[in-house]
Amino acid sequence: MDLNYYGTDVITDRRLFSLNLGKPSDLAQALQLNSKRFVCLLAWDTTDISSDDVGAFVATLLEQGAVYFCCWGPGCERTHDIIDEEIHSKGIDENNESVIMTTWHDNEELTEAIEFSLLSAIPDEDYSLGCNAALAISIGSLNWAAQTELYLAKYMLKNAI
Repeated sequence: MDLNYYGTDVITDRRLFSLNLGKPSDLAQALQLNSKRFVCLLAWDTTDISSDDVGAFVATLLEQGAVYFCCWGPGCERTHDIIDEEIHSKGIDENNESVIMTTWHDNEELTEAIEFSLLSAIPDEDYSLGCNAALAISIGSLNWAAQTELYLAKYMLKNAI
């Protein structure tokens, strides 16, 4: 598991990271984002992945502080729904007026979804405090990982502190 760090975004003041996983189980250790909470872009083809496996992966991200999910790739609307179910089943938002946000981006290019996660994914009020990182995860596609890494590197050339 190689966590790539790009710098701090001058616009959002978030540290930007990417992570390329061959399969979901490759996320075997705690993320070292130095942030209590984070925005997560999830580029993943979940069409042949069981709901339980998607839910288990998402549960790990929730436990580590994900407070906004942007889903992209085949099956992203389904992934979005599974994330919402996981949040509800864990009772995370029950006693809170704020919610963990989820979006899906099925008719967009990957770069558009990345840009949305960087500039438009603003956590709900109770979750924004301590949200000092954005993490783009690509699962099962070296092409998506390469696109993500290139986009983030170029983005940081324009918006680094």
